Amino acid sequence: MPGACLRIFIVQTPDNRKIELIEYVQPKGKRIDLKICTTGGGHIAFLVGDIQKMHDDLSKKGGKFNHPPVWVTGNDGKGKWGVCYLKGPNDITLEFVEVLE
Repeated sequence: MPGACLRIFIVQTPDNRKIELIEYVQPKGKRIDLKICTTGGGHIAFLVGDIQKMHDDLSKKGGKFNHPPVWVTGNDGKGKWGVCYLKGPNDITLEFVEVLE
């Protein structure tokens, strides 16, 4: 895109994978409601091993969570996972999930 200006942030995971996050600085995009239930609104989810520990650690560092981890069971009674949401940079929602098998 001619004249585009991007801000790029690369996150390296513990297993040496990389996640690329891109913000278009120019041209300016249109502001949308960033609630996770908004059609077209995005968020990124991370699978974690100990959601309560991660929540506690990030909260101590100033992370602002929507709520503490909530444990959910599938409608069929199978599967159980913990979920919590953190308001990240530029109000993008970060979801954290721990799956118990």
